[in-house]
Amino acid sequence: MDPLLIALSTALEEVPEAALRASLPLWSVVRAREQTVLWRQGRPADAFALIHAGALDVLVDGTVIGRAVAGETIGDAALYAGDARRFASVRASVRPQLLVLTLDSIAHLRAHANPVHEALLRRAIGGAVERAVAFERVLAQLQVGNFAAPSSRSSGLFHRLWRRMTRGTPDPADCPPLAGLLAQHPLLARTSSQVREAIAQAFTPQAFRAGQVLSRQGELDPRVFVLAAGHADVLRTIDAQGGALLLGRVEPGAIVGVDALTGAARTASIVATAPGWVHTMTREAFERLPMAARTAWLEVTLAVSVRRYEAAAQALQAAIAVFATRHEETMPAMSQPGEEERGEPWKYR
Repeated sequence: MDPLLIALSTALEEVPEAALRASLPLWSVVRAREQTVLWRQGRPADAFALIHAGALDVLVDGTVIGRAVAGETIGDAALYAGDARRFASVRASVRPQLLVLTLDSIAHLRAHANPVHEALLRRAIGGAVERAVAFERVLAQLQVGNFAAPSSRSSGLFHRLWRRMTRGTPDPADCPPLAGLLAQHPLLARTSSQVREAIAQAFTPQAFRAGQVLSRQGELDPRVFVLAAGHADVLRTIDAQGGALLLGRVEPGAIVGVDALTGAARTASIVATAPGWVHTMTREAFERLPMAARTAWLEVTLAVSVRRYEAAAQALQAAIAVFATRHEETMPAMSQPGEEERGEPWKYR
């Protein structure tokens, strides 16, 4: 059997062999020596890769902020946006072997509805979420918010209050329509109106009050949210006393809870800070979407996940820089300016 087919079958075991075979001419196998810079920060995101073996260092502004190892993906932005820029440099750490797709190859997989494309989107989403969570955990050691969502075991006043406020039957006609929000999204704007309508029909409107917990950290919640009106905070509880890290504030049009598609427990809580409306879609409703609509939503989900990962990585890089100025004697050696410009070019099969 073709070694490339064996490698892809291992990485994408859920994809039928016929689909993998059809994709073989689109892949390149890349090997690099240690310290070779493969991708540079700020350059176009013109390729995506599965790491088959070895490891890579991820550098932001010359500082190593993470490592990608066998089984992970890199260059995820190439799967959904042809004009994206790399937010970090990637340098060979332990003689990596990569399975690479160019933008043209990705477009071919998408145009021919090859199951490899959807499998790669799902794999990249899971990886981006995991990396973001890992970085946010480190940041949580440095920054603590002043309130958190009530735990599911809470019987206090706040917990009883927000449950009381959720009663009632608001009129869904009062909810701003989802179709308009979808048409404004840069990725969905380039899809057909039929695709956007299919996605919109999979969502259900839901009203909320200020103080209501829309989704709770640690719970298995199969819903993704599109905020239609109002405001909310995304919080992660980081200590037993209820201290929380404020991960972000959500405005109308924002898509949150995309990790629901991975089947994992919530990594943060979403707490309303002003009354409003959300549209919600369950994982089951997503899986029932037509293929074109499902692919479009996976691309949106990946874009949201990658932006979250990039924001966490850049925040971590800034935190490392601050720590370095205060504790220079304890910092390990970092890359020097210009070091990442050296190295050998990629070696293709």
